[in-house]
Amino acid sequence: MKDLKYYLLQVNDEDSTGMYALSLVERPAVGQTLFYAFDEDKPLVEYKFQEAEQIITGVAMLADVPIYRKNEALGEHYIVLNKEGIKKMVEKLFKVGKFNNINLQHNDEDKVNEVFLTESYFIDREKGINPSDFKDATDGSWVVSYKVANKELFNEIVSTNKFNGFSLEGSFQYIPVDKFSETKDVFEEYINELLN
Repeated sequence: MKDLKYYLLQVNDEDSTGMYALSLVERPAVGQTLFYAFDEDKPLVEYKFQEAEQIITGVAMLADVPIYRKNEALGEHYIVLNKEGIKKMVEKLFKVGKFNNINLQHNDEDKVNEVFLTESYFIDREKGINPSDFKDATDGSWVVSYKVANKELFNEIVSTNKFNGFSLEGSFQYIPVDKFSETKDVFEEYINELLN
């Protein structure tokens, strides 16, 4: 396995960092975690459907799980969202009222107006918030349910592989995990457990 850098994603109240949309995508970031680094076709957590009500439920953010990313600025690396960071991102998203800002495949031209939030919570097993549908998701992960009022779109989500999860859009601070040596040790121990 490559020795890649880890970055903790965070937002601040004092600047323009934060989420500004969720996208319904074919390959969600939560499917590119180390759980399935060698089997990219099998996401860690998939949508769950309530067909009668046209509701999709899924994990929008996984807490404390390194997610593989690659871009021009940083090359190959892992991003990590911790519990506190996820909570702050969600609070800021709700504060600015962008929780119903939904598009398809990260295409701003393909915004959907008939999709709206019906449920939002953080997994917290100590408090008894332990959804059986997402037993592999870590504490602090953010789970959302969206009503898809557009019947044609809902049928497409249910019956095709075009949409398999949620993906974040936003502007985030990338903080090298080296600055948090204890956190890095936890991630490395976690990775070793997964690979052995």
